[in-house]
Amino acid sequence: MKKLLITYLALCVVLSACGNTPVETTEPVVTTTEKVVTVPFATTAPEETTTEEIETTEITTEVTVPSVVPEGEEYTIIRQNPKFGDNVVVEYDVLALGDTDIDGLIIAEAEIALSSCIPNISSVSIDGGSADYYSEAESVYVGDGIISAVFKGEYAVSYKGAASESRGIAFYTVNIDKESGKILHGKDIVSDFAKLSDAFAAGKFTAQGDEPYASDLSQYRTDYDIYPYLSFDEDNLYLYIFESGVNEFYTTYSISLEDASEFLVDNSEAVETTAITEETEG
Repeated sequence: MKKLLITYLALCVVLSACGNTPVETTEPVVTTTEKVVTVPFATTAPEETTTEEIETTEITTEVTVPSVVPEGEEYTIIRQNPKFGDNVVVEYDVLALGDTDIDGLIIAEAEIALSSCIPNISSVSIDGGSADYYSEAESVYVGDGIISAVFKGEYAVSYKGAASESRGIAFYTVNIDKESGKILHGKDIVSDFAKLSDAFAAGKFTAQGDEPYASDLSQYRTDYDIYPYLSFDEDNLYLYIFESGVNEFYTTYSISLEDASEFLVDNSEAVETTAITEETEG
């Protein structure tokens, strides 16, 4: 009987200990649940953070166009400072002609140039990187039928986890048909790229500067609408060639409008200027 009683009491102790087991493990389970709900899967905080990041990294494409371009001038230069979040500083010049539609197209060209230097710039800051981009109007030529501008600067971008930052020249040109307001791209200026290449090979283009670095025209594919940068002044067409696969230096070449007329689009200002000059001389 005494043995039976001892066995019974021992069994009660075991059962009592098992009954307390959930109580002992309750706190860790509850604590773990609270951590999961509060940090990774909370809906309120991440949504607010994401919305704020989008607002601070959204590009500002609007430009204040003056209602009147300064008297005696056909354009003015406006500095753009779009925001892409922390650690990203962007400044670049754009031309403003006083026409909202045309100025919008000019701004679009500036944004394309920015994106070609720093792809996905809107995500650089969000991903923990940094970037700087600066470009200014180096020259602006206003002819009878064309406005031709050259923009030049530099950029640097460092992506999170990258061993080093990427640097290069920020460069592009804008050519505007004054009558139509159209932005003239390579195919609107060059009628026959093969003839341009032949003229280049024949030495009709003159390199600006002491040492011509880049001279590879084969990297440009007119069938894919890939042309070198071009610009005009009163007497010349300028060709800008970057070293293939490198965006740190380029070479400027010039050719007289008379010599360039054989490969320029017939209705370009360059050809018209040449024709007028020949008529006068005759």
